[in-house]
Amino acid sequence: MNGESNEQRGTTWLGYALQEGIKHGLTDAREMLAHATPEVLVAQLPRDLTTQLIAGALKTGRLTPESVLEVAPPAQLAQHLDAGVLWQCLSDAAEAANLVSVGGTASAAGKRWMGDILGRGITEGLLSAADVVRHVPPAEWVKDAPPHVLSQMLTAGLSKGTFDPTLALEHLTPEVLAENCSPPLIWKCIAEAAQKQFRLGDARSNASETLEKAAASMSAAKLEAMVVRQSPIVSRPMSDSDSWEGATAIADDIAEEVIEETNPGEMPEPPSPPKKRQSSSGIAAVAAKR
Repeated sequence: MNGESNEQRGTTWLGYALQEGIKHGLTDAREMLAHATPEVLVAQLPRDLTTQLIAGALKTGRLTPESVLEVAPPAQLAQHLDAGVLWQCLSDAAEAANLVSVGGTASAAGKRWMGDILGRGITEGLLSAADVVRHVPPAEWVKDAPPHVLSQMLTAGLSKGTFDPTLALEHLTPEVLAENCSPPLIWKCIAEAAQKQFRLGDARSNASETLEKAAASMSAAKLEAMVVRQSPIVSRPMSDSDSWEGATAIADDIAEEVIEETNPGEMPEPPSPPKKRQSSSGIAAVAAKR
């Protein structure tokens, strides 16, 4: 499975999840366009689709969220829009159906939708039976799954003499899981698959973005002075009330303490101790000996 085909499978999965969410009444065109705003549509849809959308609106005299989906249905939106836009819409639908919060009462439609998404994700190869078992462990099966399902599972394992997650999910199907086991555990499994596939919520990307914003607001000299290096300079604690101005002022003070000749990454040489000056009486005593 190459990267391109895997990406296509992920895109198809997102489009399917959105379409099924609309089908089950968990989201709609208006809620979707709260994330896929006109600015997003113009920036990310191909020009021919945008032209078709505007031309159709002029012809019918009607422009609504529903008419947008008529021109660009979920499967097509998934092909062009950023995955984060669609995932946010799906996350909102999951929250509305009480699939995310522990202790909530999940709606019947929400459970069916979640089972559909999970099953399609396994079919598309975006998550495995082992991934599901990792998030929904056997303790959950024994507590919540129907007894006859567990009996059939054990019978199949005994007849083969082997047992693994794939065999378990032949009986504990996505539909059975979604209907009987903890919705937050199952949704977390789905969310992890989406995050891995589309790099959603990447901590490293967020950290880089934060650093870029900080660098834009500070001069290069001040930023360098605040970078942690192998230096004998002791950091100075700041109170909670200190502002950015106070922080940069301290950075200036620290920069003045660093020896200018020091190369980046090197520790500054400690200053040489001052030579002891001889007193005039000491000099006279030395002369007398000579």
